Amino acid sequence: MIIGASLKVSDCASADHEAATKALIKGLTAGDRADGPKYLIHTSGTGILMHKDLESNFNKKPRTLGEAADDIYDDWSGVTQVTSLPDFAPHRKVDRLVIESDGPSLKTAIVCPPTIYGVARGPGNVRGHQLYELARCTLEKGHGLQIGAGKTFWTYIHVKDMSKVYLKLVNAALAGGGEATWGAAGYYFTENGEHVWGDVSKAVAREAKKQGLISDDQVLSVSADEGDRLTKYGSLLWGANSRCRAVRARELLGWVPIEKSLYEEIPNAVSSEARRLGLTSGHGSKVAG
Repeated sequence: MIIGASLKVSDCASADHEAATKALIKGLTAGDRADGPKYLIHTSGTGILMHKDLESNFNKKPRTLGEAADDIYDDWSGVTQVTSLPDFAPHRKVDRLVIESDGPSLKTAIVCPPTIYGVARGPGNVRGHQLYELARCTLEKGHGLQIGAGKTFWTYIHVKDMSKVYLKLVNAALAGGGEATWGAAGYYFTENGEHVWGDVSKAVAREAKKQGLISDDQVLSVSADEGDRLTKYGSLLWGANSRCRAVRARELLGWVPIEKSLYEEIPNAVSSEARRLGLTSGHGSKVAG
């Protein structure tokens, strides 16, 4: 995204592509600085907060995922804890590249979304992953499923609410920085609530039965390995903890999320996945085997 003379690039494509990030930083810090600093807005993800579950399960067989954790990270009073997570944490390597590139010629910010849901408005992917893959797997298996005990916590955000954080940061950049924080403390979680994956699994199964798509709304526990077979990184996306509070965007940018909750999206997630699987045509349905 190229906007005017001040904001040169907004990187919203990948949380883990080191080469692309280095190329962006190199390009933004080269050439004439007479027109002031450039601004880089990078997309990370709250998968970075799963590091303790990853560490405790490193080379462990069987992996003990699906258990609750108490740690809650915030981007305001606890921002230094977030920006100094261990290097093995997901997305951490690219986060570090972005944070360490901040200086007089380049101002950086990181937007870190959790579970994203809702229909996106862009030209590319319009479907979220975690909730919709859970709905897909429930329909294909004919019952609900959870990783282990299903006690893990995540936070959630509607894609339209999330997009407003980017817009506010873009406008701040165009204003020479505005009220936003840039640099090492320029870290922005985007969340509008917290859920437990086991509870979401139960709600998805109930809704699938209500819509006549499965005959039994029971939720069965599956292993971490089975979760990974169901969807890429399923063991972590449903079986690890990622708990955060989005304070900075609310305090500095006046961000107020207003869209429906993750739980309110479940009926649409189930029906849209049923259509994708060919289980419904919009007027009728058939029970999955």
